[in-house]
Amino acid sequence: MVERINAYQPAIIFMDNWLPDEGSIVATRLIKNTPELRQIPVVYFSANSEIQELMGEAGADAYLSKTFDLVDLEQVIKRALTISA
Repeated sequence: MVERINAYQPAIIFMDNWLPDEGSIVATRLIKNTPELRQIPVVYFSANSEIQELMGEAGADAYLSKTFDLVDLEQVIKRALTISA
């Protein structure tokens, strides 16, 4: 996973709370603990009512609760990209 992200260098990563295999918390921690990736903002999104707590536990930069509209999505992206700038 780290190699693929590093090769692509996305401006932002959207992390679904229900990521298979290692899980989203482990995946986010791995991203945030990798020096060449830690500057990439990670936005958690989920219908889970505890998404804010999960975001904090994982070390993500922001969260977006499902269901959301395009205005919510745009605001979260702008905030996350501002944080990483």
